[in-house]
Amino acid sequence: MARYSLVLLDNDGTLMDFKRAQNHALSEMLKALGLPGGPDILKVYDKINTMVWEEFERGELTKPQLQDKRFRLLAQHLGVEHLTPREMNEAYADQLALCTFSEPGAEELLQRLYGKCTLAMITNGVERVQTSRYERSFLKKYIPHLFVSEALGSQKPTAEYFDQVFALLGEGVRREDAIILGDSLTADILGGRNAGVDTCWYNPKGLPGDPDIRPTYEIRTLDAFADLILGEDL
Repeated sequence: MARYSLVLLDNDGTLMDFKRAQNHALSEMLKALGLPGGPDILKVYDKINTMVWEEFERGELTKPQLQDKRFRLLAQHLGVEHLTPREMNEAYADQLALCTFSEPGAEELLQRLYGKCTLAMITNGVERVQTSRYERSFLKKYIPHLFVSEALGSQKPTAEYFDQVFALLGEGVRREDAIILGDSLTADILGGRNAGVDTCWYNPKGLPGDPDIRPTYEIRTLDAFADLILGEDL
């Protein structure tokens, strides 16, 4: 019997390799638009994107503002004047929607958990991008529930987002029977605390934690999470 009957799974950085997808999509977008690329440009964009997503999680930006700001800043860095941030964002999203690179052990994790507990994906990503990647990848085979913040009108780590998730999952789903798996302390682990749900921090690089945001569990590999849920770590 599974230790938790409901597992809420983050996508990017947990099940899917977001850094690889981001770099691929951005490179293809820059190439298609005739803009300069290369490792240095990818690093600049990654820094910008991380900053604006953190602002979004803190409620300082809306999703449209996030999308505008990241490409407005990149365009300024590149000295681009003939393209709008909206045009750049749409071209990037088109490429990202095709990327289905997985984290090591992700499909094996879902194979082990499938049928033993309810699986649901919780993501702050762009709805059309996340839906496309979900439909194209191995995720749909194992995960019947997809909750995208853009569709719900609120985002992780807010309590409102998780209130909507549990409402959509229906009566009989108890928070004490659920656990969140994610790689982000500020979105997933803090979100679990706000929602009153146990959490597991996927920390493959062994990054330092935050004393103010403590997960219930911490793992380095996804197979360790399966062991935890199925009671095989005892």
